Amino acid sequence: NRGFLATNDVYEVSCDDFEASFKTTLQAISKIGFVLDSPAFYTACESFDQKKNGRLHLDDFISLCIFLQSARNMFNAFDTGKQGRVTLDLNQFVY
Repeated sequence: NRGFLATNDVYEVSCDDFEASFKTTLQAISKIGFVLDSPAFYTACESFDQKKNGRLHLDDFISLCIFLQSARNMFNAFDTGKQGRVTLDLNQFVY
């Protein structure tokens, strides 16, 4: 799957009408390859929920996905042993 949505997973929705609950968002980001535990997922969603109503609009969802991809890329850069864990000193963390 390589992180791409299959044709039958794509729905035609007006950008103005796109609104997803956190549960729907979790299903969507799981389909594109992001695996987060519940506390991390809900904290991330709350950070991108501009209206603070428990729902993400399209721009919120896109911002969340960009953040998650950037975070994954940064994590992978430090996870040289591909063990799913990293150890950072303060300088590396700031970097």
